[in-house]
Amino acid sequence: MRLRDAAADGKVPCMSTAQKHLLSVLEDLRSVPSRVLEAGCGDGSLLVQLKARGYEVYGFDLENFGLQDAAFFDRCHARLPGLRDDPSRLRLIDEQAPWPFEEMQAVISNQVIEHVRDHEHFFANHRRVLAARGIGLHVFPAREVLFDFHVNLPLAHRIANEGVLRRYIAGAGRLGFGKAARPESAGGGAAGDLARYLKTLTNYRSLRELRALALRQGLVADFSKTVGFYERRFGLRPLPSLGGVWPWKYLANVTMILRREEDL
Repeated sequence: MRLRDAAADGKVPCMSTAQKHLLSVLEDLRSVPSRVLEAGCGDGSLLVQLKARGYEVYGFDLENFGLQDAAFFDRCHARLPGLRDDPSRLRLIDEQAPWPFEEMQAVISNQVIEHVRDHEHFFANHRRVLAARGIGLHVFPAREVLFDFHVNLPLAHRIANEGVLRRYIAGAGRLGFGKAARPESAGGGAAGDLARYLKTLTNYRSLRELRALALRQGLVADFSKTVGFYERRFGLRPLPSLGGVWPWKYLANVTMILRREEDL
């Protein structure tokens, strides 16, 4: 699809594989124009892409959660100057507050659900704001994934003890692996800080748990689009499988589609 006049809202930022995948799946499932809410919109980089494609965009993020720098929402507004005439479409809210929108035809997020502290609250609000026949679309690492990109090490998120985790991150760093190997660079950090980040700012759930949590709120979870992320990432379509199954499909991210029970 050709972008609309993206220059009207400033330069369209470069996209990650996850953002490209989100947009591709969304365009397959929900035609333009549609009312799309991004939960955890951050600095607005994905909202810019959505708006450039003709979607009617809304977004919110959390105040004082600890993941973003102090100026992140200023950058979000700067990237979407056309929304300044309707500031209610971009909101900062408290972590336990109700989501501020309704009748959304799509609710999306990118690398958010592994940071949610209260998944019951997340799914209850998701169900409440979703319009009839609307869809949820979320890309994130579940507990089953093999690699944790928050520290750039395998299985770090599966280590329960913070002291053991800190030693694992530090030891890998001394060998030149993970973010502790480059503490001076962007995204790097000391082993203790990285371990504390994983323990205080992430909350990984398994696919089974997520399905149950969603269903408790009247939402049905579908993970069938996950393999498409890796087909795009590795440039192979279809991705080679072993006996009809691709066993590494949960390498780093899953793709979850949510629909209301009554719409199925």
